[in-house]
Amino acid sequence: MNPSLASDVCPFLEACNYREAIPRLREILSMITLDKGSSVLLDLLSKWNDKDSIDIIIDKLEMEQDGDNVKTIIGNLQKSNDPSIKDRIKSIQANSSPEKAKNIEQCLAGWTT
Repeated sequence: MNPSLASDVCPFLEACNYREAIPRLREILSMITLDKGSSVLLDLLSKWNDKDSIDIIIDKLEMEQDGDNVKTIIGNLQKSNDPSIKDRIKSIQANSSPEKAKNIEQCLAGWTT
């Protein structure tokens, strides 16, 4: 994700009463595949501490195979400071391909909660 994109988009959406847009952003996130551009939605929802998007983000992690996207998703989940999420991620890890499980393990090693 382009850090400047998030820093440009966040203030714009906040100025436009972004809270009204959160349900629509969740809906969009649930329908798209992740790439560098769409990962800005993960960053926005995490920055805004939107707890209702956690299940959608967990679903994205279950489906994702790309190592960089897995790391991005877990990094955003970690921002929630919800210790139960780590257990959910470990459950996904147990049912993942060896490569994905290794990526998850690397991310969990840096988990601070």
